[in-house]
Amino acid sequence: MSEIIRLFLQGGLVMWPILIAIIITGMIMIERISYYHRKYKEIQVMYSILKKDNTWKTFCKDISTNTNDFTICVAGVVDATNNRNILQNRFEDITAGLANNLDRGLDWLSTIVTMAPLLGLLGTVTGMIRSFQIFGSSSGTPTAITGGVGEALVATAFGLCAAIFALCVHAYFSHRMQQTLAKVEMSFGRVLDIFDRSQVNEKI
Repeated sequence: MSEIIRLFLQGGLVMWPILIAIIITGMIMIERISYYHRKYKEIQVMYSILKKDNTWKTFCKDISTNTNDFTICVAGVVDATNNRNILQNRFEDITAGLANNLDRGLDWLSTIVTMAPLLGLLGTVTGMIRSFQIFGSSSGTPTAITGGVGEALVATAFGLCAAIFALCVHAYFSHRMQQTLAKVEMSFGRVLDIFDRSQVNEKI
């Protein structure tokens, strides 16, 4: 741990914004894990209801007995209309709103992925400038010169590590978002199928 602190301090001032970027990435990761886990459980409840051989009346009854945010939202939609087009439009609205919530924080990760290597590069430049300034002075010592080079390399390494961390987190949650939206769209498609079957049975 002391070695990491020593390297961090050796990297210069740009290490602090890089550290902030790493902390922000970690906070986003923890918050998104909690949110995605909660939404997965909510969607799974609806998915388990749809596995039954439902009629429209039994589906509406089953979905209204669940009290999580997602099923309450769906129950409100199916209770409010008997028109297929309106039902489909409301489902599209729910999907769009969910996509917006699932995407929250990912734009920050994209920014960090781009910014962290640039901060590392800035540290590289400032470290090399310091090395050449010492090298150009008559009192420059080899130790002082290598200290500037060390600052440059440490800043670059930490910047790349921060970018790689943010990139991995962003890729993971982007994949989870696509999976979640696909499951929601599939579930809404099954709901519309149940609605269509009920309409046919009523006509018969």
